[in-house]
Amino acid sequence: MRTSQGGFWSAGLALLLVAQACFGYAFSTFYLIPKFVTEALGAGPVEVGLVTTAHGAAAVVALLAAGICVDRFGRTPFLTGGALLMAVTCFALIAVEEVGVLLYGLRIIQGVAFAFAVSAGATLCVDLAPPHRTAQAIGFFGVTMLGMNAAAASFGELLAEGYGWGAPFSAAGLGALLCALISLRLSEPARLPGPSRDASGFLRVMTEPALRPIFAVITVVGAAFGAMTTFQIPFALQLGIDRVGGYFIAYASAAVTVRLLLGTFVDGWGHRPVALVNLLLYAVSVFAMAALQPATLVPLGALFGVAHGLFYPSFSAVAIGTAESRDRGKVIAFFQAWFSVGVAVGCFLLGYLADARGYPAVFLATGFATLLGWLVLLTRIHPDRPN
Repeated sequence: MRTSQGGFWSAGLALLLVAQACFGYAFSTFYLIPKFVTEALGAGPVEVGLVTTAHGAAAVVALLAAGICVDRFGRTPFLTGGALLMAVTCFALIAVEEVGVLLYGLRIIQGVAFAFAVSAGATLCVDLAPPHRTAQAIGFFGVTMLGMNAAAASFGELLAEGYGWGAPFSAAGLGALLCALISLRLSEPARLPGPSRDASGFLRVMTEPALRPIFAVITVVGAAFGAMTTFQIPFALQLGIDRVGGYFIAYASAAVTVRLLLGTFVDGWGHRPVALVNLLLYAVSVFAMAALQPATLVPLGALFGVAHGLFYPSFSAVAIGTAESRDRGKVIAFFQAWFSVGVAVGCFLLGYLADARGYPAVFLATGFATLLGWLVLLTRIHPDRPN
């Protein structure tokens, strides 16, 4: 049941966020994939980039289908199905012993699972929240993932050190299974009746002029995010930093804190102004990673967490503000798809850049790209429309 105009929370929204937290634990465990393939499988920067690209590229394709499916057939079936698919791949990863077909195949399947589960969950979250508190709802939805970024990365690292990599992968599988079970208890609010227009809605979202610069910016941000969550791990290992869990704890803690404390502020001040300020902070954090030292890893994680924690929900709300209610799933899916394009293409190219020029070059290149994205947001994306 949807919350009323006067209240934010409902039983359905709370249950959805619990389910999303469980999925988030499974997904977040694989922020450690660069460490797994570097230490356990002996991979170099090119292979690290390719493993990340496999997941991102699959997510891009699946997200486009997910947008139509979630709008046409409902949200909960795809949340359940995506969680089950994720669980299967988590357990199967225990058998991976080299960077090869099995690893790439499982990462591709995980990309599909992520696309359907997150598209369905995010769209249902917006459905269940009051219309005037969209950014806050997206922020809380993201908090469930961000909180698990810290828990899964730090706990997974400890499990791997004590019991081998099969332990964190098994824990991730159990988290995904729990998400699937909880999702069976969710119900969706009634949606406005209307003619089936999946194809026309899909094309409208693809060609909507107001969305083009939004998709361009989120693609660049995806590349920056991919650099900050993929290549900082082998860079840190190269500098003699054995444990990287502290980075993810700082990142997630900062992002969760700002979303919880400033969620209503984002909706009140305006989505575009908040996005502008924090995209600039995003660029600063990426540039700073190029000069990483052992003492700065955790502070840089916190700085990046503040930037991402406020930018992503505010900019998501800018995108959602262009959509009709029956096209929300498509817009959310396209938004996440272009973000995943940035992650996939960025990590693919940046892996070769790291191999040729070193890891600092990765962060300098993505820092400049993020500044270009900020200029597009400043000059090409119009202020929020009045409610």
